[in-house]
Amino acid sequence: MIAFHSRGSTFAYRYSFVSSVWLPSRLQPKHDLQGVGAVTDPNTGLVYLAAGYAGDNRNSMDIYDFETDTMVSNPMSAQALAIFSNRAYYANVWSEKRKSILYFGGYNATLSQISDNNITEFVPATQTWSTL
Repeated sequence: MIAFHSRGSTFAYRYSFVSSVWLPSRLQPKHDLQGVGAVTDPNTGLVYLAAGYAGDNRNSMDIYDFETDTMVSNPMSAQALAIFSNRAYYANVWSEKRKSILYFGGYNATLSQISDNNITEFVPATQTWSTL
């Protein structure tokens, strides 16, 4: 288990069920972007943070690997940005039936509430975005 954006100077803490101990992550994000939700793909164990957490802006999909305590920042495609651009403070959940992450609500880059009620879907296996 991992807890992101913990109090103090540590970006994240990792919990080992084997040793019952919390340990600080080695991760050091470049920026402090709040309002980013994290969802774990139970099939791979990878944690997805849409809108980026360690990037220069909110135009990336950051993927955290618990086993290696590393995070990669993948720029979103133009198609993805048209669907999920600069969103923050959104709600997200893993859909086991669809094998995807569903996103809804939130605020845009100027922190104005998003007016549409669309559900956005990201499928990790194919790296594709769509609006439901």
